[in-house]
Amino acid sequence: MNFEKLIVKLHNQFNAYVFIICGPLDKEPIEELKNRLKKKNIECNITSQPIRESSVMLAMSQLYITNDTGTMHSAALSGASVLSLFGPTKGWEWAPEKDNCKYIQSPSENINDISVDVVFEKAKEMLPKNFPYKKNQIH
Repeated sequence: MNFEKLIVKLHNQFNAYVFIICGPLDKEPIEELKNRLKKKNIECNITSQPIRESSVMLAMSQLYITNDTGTMHSAALSGASVLSLFGPTKGWEWAPEKDNCKYIQSPSENINDISVDVVFEKAKEMLPKNFPYKKNQIH
């Protein structure tokens, strides 16, 4: 799973705090992801709160990495930096148009064809310059 590989890379390089927003259809694969990350000593928090309530967490995040979803737009409106990933839909039509929002378009129609390394490099560019934070530092 590409998101798992990305989370591991971000955690290893930046000691990143991970929270995942999911919908009802995502519950089973997200629980599986959480269990795999836990085996690698990476804790993550999962929420399935409505977008209105998730917006508070999004506004406090340093970077929100997402596929083409409604929360992508909510995160952008909350002021979060957003890195959105697009497969069959076109990022140049649907990605938020703000300075702190970037997108990566799949080289094919399949979002899974976006390389983890490409996403990781773009995420590093978008993180604040004072990142990584010291362990246990409040952000």
